Parts: sequence; structure tokens; C-alpha cells
Amino acid sequence: MNEFLDIIEKRLKYLFEDSFNLFIKFDKAHTLAKRIPLLIKQNLVNDQFGNIIAPDIIKITIRSGEQESWRDAQEFLSNIAKEICQAGEELGYKFTAYPRIIIISSETINQDDYELEVEFTSITEVIEQTSVFAIAELTQPKSQIPQNAFLIVNGKQSYPLDKSLIYVGRRSTSDIQIEDPQISRDHLQLRAHDGRFIIFDLDSTGGTLINGKRIKSAFLFPGDVITIGSSHLIYTQDMTDGYSSTTKLEIEN
Repeated sequence: MNEFLDIIEKRLKYLFEDSFNLFIKFDKAHTLAKRIPLLIKQNLVNDQFGNIIAPDIIKITIRSGEQESWRDAQEFLSNIAKEICQAGEELGYKFTAYPRIIIISSETINQDDYELEVEFTSITEVIEQTSVFAIAELTQPKSQIPQNAFLIVNGKQSYPLDKSLIYVGRRSTSDIQIEDPQISRDHLQLRAHDGRFIIFDLDSTGGTLINGKRIKSAFLFPGDVITIGSSHLIYTQDMTDGYSSTTKLEIEN
């Protein structure tokens, strides 16, 4: 457990101290970098399959009137969520949903102070079809990478999907970088599960569409057209598990 604290605290300290001093004072940034991983560690739970489930919602309550200082920090907050997700998954933790940061204002908070809490997205919020089978399938530790999976970007370039966790966006460090000004730096994530990929929109500015329908997360099927910004990504993979497009399960609208 201390390994998680060390890993994520170092990553968050770097982010806070390097990028966020423009928005909040150094001492607040320093304590947030320490308190967030500690609070996550204190709220880890085990599911029926023996997985360690980490809270995915981080709420930061600030004094009313301080919202202006956080207004332009969306990209930074997304980076925090990304670091938490990556550090947790490296150590085998599972998340019910992709981690997100929520900023709340309150008149009861003292100036320059804040409150911090973590929560879990309920499984019923994540899965529309809440059958026992569907819940068990998503919580079991299966991350088999689909066979011969590719993304074809704008009909020109093909990218093999050969990792269990793939980030797509405009950022230079993305696994698949797309030079499109309408795409967020960290736009979406592909996560392998039991021989298939699940797509997660990372609270992008323009959103993510599959076959013309806006989604937050969904299973991908061969032939699906993913639209982000002005770009179109066609998903393809070998299907050997008997799934068909008629059984498509969206996780969250």
C-alpha cells in the first residue's frame, strides 16, 4: 500500500508544484498532493472476486468566490485523474469508472482552506443493463488484449492496439496522437477487457461519438466509427468470442 502512496504522491507533487502554483498557494498544493493518495488508500475496498477497488470520485470543496482561480484548470485536473488511474492500475487496483475530480464551492469553508473527500461511482451508474452477469464480467480481473485490433484514423493511418491501456488525444505523449485542434489533449482512453476494448471519454471538451451517438463509455465492436473533433476513427478487431453488434452494451450515456 505504501508503494501506491509513494508513486502517486511523487506524481501529484510534480503536477501541483510545476503547473498549479499559478492557481493556488504552494502550501495548499503540497498538502493536496499528500492527502489525495492517502485518502484513496484509506478507502480501498475488496470486491467479491478479490479485486482491490479504488474510489474514482475526488471532491475538492473550496471557499465560494475562489472558483475563478480553478476556472482554467480543467486540463490540469484531468492530468491528476490520469496519474491516479495509471498509478492505481500499475499496482493492480480497479476503478468502477475513470477517476474524475469535482470542484465544489461552499460558504462554510474558510478562505484559503479546502475539504477533500472521495467516493465510488456505483456500479448501477456505470452499467445500464445491471444483470448479475454483466456486473461480474466487468469486475473480474480480465484484461486480455483483443486480437488484431486497429484504429484507422481519417482513412489514412492505421494504429495497432497492442496495449491494455491506450490514450488518444492531441498531447504529444498520447499513445495515438491526432493533430486536430478540436480534439482535447487527453480525449479518450481505450481499456482492454476480456478480449475486447472499452472506450472512455476523458471529460473531453468536444465529446466522443460512436456511430453518431454521444457516449461516455461503451464496448467497441468492429466497424464502429468513433468521431472526435473533426476526425473519424474506425475500429476493427478479430472477433472470435461470438459477440455481435446486436448485443452491444453501452456502459454509460
